[in-house]
Amino acid sequence: QALSPMEVTYAMACAMFGVYAPVALTHHAVSGALRQIILPLGDPLVIACLLFLAVGSSLYATALRNIVLTRMPMAAASSFSGISTVTAIVVGVIVLGEPFGPREIFGSFLVLLGVWGVNTLAHRSRLRLVRHIR
Repeated sequence: QALSPMEVTYAMACAMFGVYAPVALTHHAVSGALRQIILPLGDPLVIACLLFLAVGSSLYATALRNIVLTRMPMAAASSFSGISTVTAIVVGVIVLGEPFGPREIFGSFLVLLGVWGVNTLAHRSRLRLVRHIR
């Protein structure tokens, strides 16, 4: 029986917690800073940031990726991860005022060309396969 995308997401979240929590606790215990791991939790801003990172960035993104992987071929789905690089460049330019020069333009162009190429070639090969089967 196949698991649903949400069941896979739940299992992944539990596995990540099962690995990273003991590592963090051990690291802080060995360094004598076990109290430091709990201290920031008294700040509502820290709690808000943790919730955003845990739910918004990690859990939501993992769930979406798992849903997409049930509906698209792996090559096509993974090619879209390159778009996050272009998004990071654009956000860096707009929010942080980072430079946007020829290297960034060329790199963004290559990433977008790769995404387009993978998806176009995958679509064409599926069309050839369908024609061949008929």
